[in-house]
Amino acid sequence: MNGVWATDSAMTITRNEFEQITNCAIFVVLPKAGAAATPQLGDAARVETTGFNRFREVDGKFIRNGPRKLHLAEVNDWGLYTEADIAAKVSGSVDFYPYLGATLEPGTLAVRLANEVPARPFPQARTRRRGLMESARYRTATRPAGVAAAGC
Repeated sequence: MNGVWATDSAMTITRNEFEQITNCAIFVVLPKAGAAATPQLGDAARVETTGFNRFREVDGKFIRNGPRKLHLAEVNDWGLYTEADIAAKVSGSVDFYPYLGATLEPGTLAVRLANEVPARPFPQARTRRRGLMESARYRTATRPAGVAAAGC
């Protein structure tokens, strides 16, 4: 079974689950002529409207990007939680970092912490293990001491 094949498409693919795919989950194909648009799977600057796709049991690549244009695939749950493991499952120019450092389950809440004015992410020195996102600003999720688990 194949996933999504996109030819010259700038669609946004968000909050989907790609499961039991025997080929590539997302295959970006070069158009016959002209510049290529690529679909967007996630942009850390736009977490309200992008990202949070889940990839499970994908035999081929998560993303195979044929065009030379950078493909944004940030803030996704790849089912793998190290940069090296994820990098081995993408091909072409794919920006998958930051990625979710723990699985998304029903009822998961992901937040982006920001300073009050202007709304910018907290500097790394002030951010410690407070979310699911894995990057220089966000680290793998652990519940801070004194914070109870929330159920939905």
